[in-house]
Amino acid sequence: KGNKDIQTGPDRWYGNAVVLSRQGDIKFITRQLAHFLGFQPEYLTGKNAINLFVNKEERQERQLQLDFLYKQESIVNQFSIKLRDAYGNPVRFLFNIIKIDNPEQDIALIGDNLQDTTHIGSQDLNEEEVLQGMLARGRKYILVIDASEKVTSVNTKAKDELGISPGSRLKEFLDHDLAKKTSAFLNSLSNLRSTANINLTITNPKNGQQFYLEGTVSSILSGNKLREFRLILRDISEQVKTEKARKLYYAIAHHSIHSDDLQSLFLNIYRELRQVVDCENMYIALKEEEDGRLYLNFPFFKEGEDIRWGHTRRPYARGLTEHILEEGQARLYNTAALKSLVSKQKLTLHGRLPKVWLGVPLRVKEEVIGVIAVQSYKHNSAYTARDLKLLDFASSQIAMAVDKLRTQEKLQAQTAKLNSIIESSSHLIWTVNKDLNLTSFNKNYFEAIINNYDDMPDIQDSEGGKSQSFDEFWQEKYRQAFTGKSLNFEIKLKDKKGNDIWKEIYLNPIFLEDGRIEEVSGIANDITAKKLSEQELKKSEEKFRTIFESFQDVYFRCDRQGNINMVSPSVQELTGLDQQSILGKNIRLFYKNDGSLLPLLRKLLANKQIKNVEVTVMGGKGGPVECICNLNLLTGSHGKVECIEGVVRDITQLKLTNKALIEAKELAESSLKVKEQFLANMSHEIRTPLNGIIGMIDLLEQTTMNSEQERYLHTIKQSSETLLNILNNILDLSKIEAGKMQLRPAPVSMERLTAKLEALFKPWAMMQNIKIKLHLAPELPPVLELDEIRLIQVISNLVSNSIKFTPRGGSIDIGLRVKEKRQKEIILAVDVRDSGIGIKKEDIDKLFTSFTQLDNSTTKPYSGTGLGLSISKKLVEMMGGEIGVFSNPGLGSTFWFTIKARLSAARLKPEPASGSQSQLLRFTDFTPAILVVDDNAVNREVAGEILKKAGCRVELAASGMEAVFKAKKENYDIIFMDIQMPDMDGIEANRQIKNLAKTHRPWVVAMTAYSMQEDRARFLAAGLDDYLAKPIKANQLIGKVREILTGEHSEQAQQAGSNGDLQLINPATLAELQQFGGSEVVSQAIDDFIEEAGSQLAECTTALQKQDYELIRTHLHTLKGSASTLGVEKMAALAREAEARLKKQDFHHLAEDLTALQNNFAAFKKNIANIMHQYQTT
Repeated sequence: KGNKDIQTGPDRWYGNAVVLSRQGDIKFITRQLAHFLGFQPEYLTGKNAINLFVNKEERQERQLQLDFLYKQESIVNQFSIKLRDAYGNPVRFLFNIIKIDNPEQDIALIGDNLQDTTHIGSQDLNEEEVLQGMLARGRKYILVIDASEKVTSVNTKAKDELGISPGSRLKEFLDHDLAKKTSAFLNSLSNLRSTANINLTITNPKNGQQFYLEGTVSSILSGNKLREFRLILRDISEQVKTEKARKLYYAIAHHSIHSDDLQSLFLNIYRELRQVVDCENMYIALKEEEDGRLYLNFPFFKEGEDIRWGHTRRPYARGLTEHILEEGQARLYNTAALKSLVSKQKLTLHGRLPKVWLGVPLRVKEEVIGVIAVQSYKHNSAYTARDLKLLDFASSQIAMAVDKLRTQEKLQAQTAKLNSIIESSSHLIWTVNKDLNLTSFNKNYFEAIINNYDDMPDIQDSEGGKSQSFDEFWQEKYRQAFTGKSLNFEIKLKDKKGNDIWKEIYLNPIFLEDGRIEEVSGIANDITAKKLSEQELKKSEEKFRTIFESFQDVYFRCDRQGNINMVSPSVQELTGLDQQSILGKNIRLFYKNDGSLLPLLRKLLANKQIKNVEVTVMGGKGGPVECICNLNLLTGSHGKVECIEGVVRDITQLKLTNKALIEAKELAESSLKVKEQFLANMSHEIRTPLNGIIGMIDLLEQTTMNSEQERYLHTIKQSSETLLNILNNILDLSKIEAGKMQLRPAPVSMERLTAKLEALFKPWAMMQNIKIKLHLAPELPPVLELDEIRLIQVISNLVSNSIKFTPRGGSIDIGLRVKEKRQKEIILAVDVRDSGIGIKKEDIDKLFTSFTQLDNSTTKPYSGTGLGLSISKKLVEMMGGEIGVFSNPGLGSTFWFTIKARLSAARLKPEPASGSQSQLLRFTDFTPAILVVDDNAVNREVAGEILKKAGCRVELAASGMEAVFKAKKENYDIIFMDIQMPDMDGIEANRQIKNLAKTHRPWVVAMTAYSMQEDRARFLAAGLDDYLAKPIKANQLIGKVREILTGEHSEQAQQAGSNGDLQLINPATLAELQQFGGSEVVSQAIDDFIEEAGSQLAECTTALQKQDYELIRTHLHTLKGSASTLGVEKMAALAREAEARLKKQDFHHLAEDLTALQNNFAAFKKNIANIMHQYQTT
């Protein structure tokens, strides 16, 4: 109707209206509007409205606004503008805009004058009537607030649309800054009866909707005191949003031009959008395709205060974003609509369900490239159709900007990639135009031309045909390329050094879109190596043919069906058939079909090769041949299996040799086992009577004898010790040869070692009237970590030899020195020099051979087994050293050896006062209860008498059954248990004793003639608590009792006992701990260990009932480590052995193992205080 009325002319049109051209020229204006502005309509027609009615500083902005309006296809509801009348006074109008349907596409502005000259509170009207009239007005928002800014009255429109009700405060509907400014503004009017213009932005708290309002505020006074404020406001939200939309449109266009990358573009878009739309939760999604699959990429994602950058993406699915992409339409969904879409299975939601969601497709031409969306989790009315229209309006600019920058980034990436490829290529790359001038080239081309081809020689083609000049050759090639042909050829050049250079050339025309050829590209690849390899290949083929024909093994190749297509001539020797007879036949004909072929082929397919697989090849006469075969799968360029190659070797003779070796090995192992069993039995049978002999000697030494009896007893004792030494040497040699000898290094005082050597050798030397001297080098460290027992054993063997072969009146010198000092160890050198008979040069090599003596005659003056030096050599080698001798007949000999010894900082306890070696240890402060179990009456009597003389209460048992019977009735502190007994052996007796339901459990010690190291481990693993090897010496036996019951170690018992005896706690370990941590650390560590070990053993007992073996193994492993760290050797050993059995799934002895650990732990707790007291006082 407006269009039609406007076309009829000014006589038919009333009100405020004007028609403008695109440049802002007035084409028509109503008289009412012209007169209001102070002009005649005829004067204004043809004038430029912007120059005439707008202030100079606002003209550019208004022109842009006009341009913006012309681009719209539909009506923009309202448009607010301030004009200047003929007198220069400002006047504000609110126009509706209509786009006229004429060729010039003019626009018409039709609206109202916003200048309100009515003074509310006029004295001509009753105030109450005025107020009621105000509240009755329906098109504007009317608010009355008191001096405290509390709302007292409000009209229905304000209440329904703005959510304002009486009793609320104005500041509740304003943001913080605007509330402060408004309060200050109202305060400035509080003492005046006046009316002023006001602008407010009010947010409805119920739905979050925002209203832009303008109008007047009037202050109503009662006398001179403010009574209330009256506000008359109208909604200008559409005008504000229209203005913001216009600015948004141009801002996005500006950013699309000036943003350097997508990230800065997206950030700028967000900043502009948040001025007109709630963008607290916003994202931009772009559709991408990769390897034929679609993805959604989210380069910008904002949720709350968090903005996530980068290319987070997910596969293209059925989400809300995909829904918009598929429909291609802008959508506004509330929670109910979204739930409906989900229930209808039209989409799947990702993330939280919003109250309202607004999404707009980003479209470039006809393609939808992405979506821009905003969402609110707080208010379901956060967005309206107006916001949807605004975002849809801006989406085209956003899409064009995104597409532009994406295209630029792709182009830059492609250009950079192309340049990188060209420059990093090993090829020469160039282009020439029709004038044959270079238009571009890479670095390799430049360097090749400069360095190699400055003066271009004639060119010879690859077939070696006639030569052409360089220019002629290339002119011809380029001419052909410019006709549209692609050329590929090889040329040979000469570089400046005269070497042949081969190049493979590709010339390709570069076609433009219209089909024209303006340039030709060239690529040159150096194929010199290829040409040389081809020449070498020919030589190699000839060489291979020669080798192939002379190959002793059989080389073959077959296709995927198993048909042989290549085989070496050596196949005739293996099968009896020549090459021609085998070629073309299937390989299965020559493979013994024993069911292993199919698994072999599967393994070959899985691993691509098989090495050293044994096969049986059927010979030409049908006879099988044992062979070893290596197979490989050969694949083509596409990874597909093409054939199988293999090498076959006849191993018939190797198999026969291997079989003979296995038989020899089994025989040797059988012999070694028989030897070991023989030695164990021999040791047991000899030690049993020897135990009685030595025990009786110890007892006789405590009786009163005359000199003749003492001499006889000394002879018996010396003979028995000699017999025991021989037996020990044989066992040591057996252990070493079986690899079962173990070194036990510990801190050793060199001064004490010297004293022991003197005490050991001087009495013997004095009997032979031989002088012995010991020299300790001053640079020797005071303490070294080594195996003292084995060191003394080697020195003893050498010194005893020197005493044996040195005549009376001679001398022996023993020296210990440092041969070499390293960072953490030294090489200790020991020399034993004597003035004996000497050794012939030809006999020296025989010295260190087992069971060898230099004089084997029946009249030889010197006795011996010939084992001492052999054992010494093996022990020295175990200790990382060497042994040797310098000797001249009649001038004496010097035996020397070296060993490795680690430096030690341990502080050793002082040596106890020495007493008579024959003085028995005695118990004076308590009486141990001991049971001795042995089927040999002599052994029972000897052990019983030794223990009684030491102050023990002793009972005897002749069998395992008797021991169990006595253990039921009596409580013993210790039971010494023989192992090999009739009816019930010691192991079974120990088991039954340990299973007795008694609170007191005795400590059971194996006292047996089984003396091998593996025997000791076997008995401890069977549940016995400790071990003593026969023959038993008195002080050794008593020292073991004292060690078990008090934790003390008798020096005499240690000297007499085995080095393998473990201790409750090792003092050397305590010394090292105190050196590095101090006494407090040692005490605290002991306390912690007692608490932790007690808890672990208790948990092990509970876990045993539940059969939780893994928990027990874990605790045993921990206990083993902590006990070893503190030197609690017995507990560490028991835990180690129990853990080892658990790892082998051996659960049968677990209860016994835990019982042994509990008993040992009880002994440890009982004696640790005394041990620590003695240790700290020393």
